[in-house]
Amino acid sequence: MDLAFLLFSIFPLVMIAAGISDLASFRIPNLMSIVLAAAFLPFALAAGVGWAEIGMSYALGVGILVLGFALFAAGIAGGGDAKLLAASAIWVGASDFLLYLLAVALAGGALCLVLLLARKAPFPAGWLKADWVRRLLRPDDGARDVPYAVAMAAGLLWVLPQLDIMHHAAV
Repeated sequence: MDLAFLLFSIFPLVMIAAGISDLASFRIPNLMSIVLAAAFLPFALAAGVGWAEIGMSYALGVGILVLGFALFAAGIAGGGDAKLLAASAIWVGASDFLLYLLAVALAGGALCLVLLLARKAPFPAGWLKADWVRRLLRPDDGARDVPYAVAMAAGLLWVLPQLDIMHHAAV
């Protein structure tokens, strides 16, 4: 198996794991964002990505992180969401970031709609026995009521075949 492709697989797998973690606990471990940010460099080197493009990808990640922290400080976004979006931006790159962001926004809108409807629906008491289901369907903290890493993972999987980075992963 090609080393670049093997390293590339870290990206969608960690994004899916982050979505599952956020869904189950409303938390995205910092380690997931750190692994994504750190794993991009060996992937990029194995795939023959130039240093200028690598630098631009990390610069984009830093810019998104700063913006994300501003949104976190304003109470608009979660801190884990900001870090995960920044780490994923490194992989997606500047040329495809708006496409990825659009897919994340659409997936997030669908997720919010599903959660709004589900939170209004009556559920059998047995369904709410699991802590993660109860937190998801009956959140007590309005600031942490949408596991947005689910939307980031879904948005990524939606547009992944169209991303320029796929050309590097296939090399």
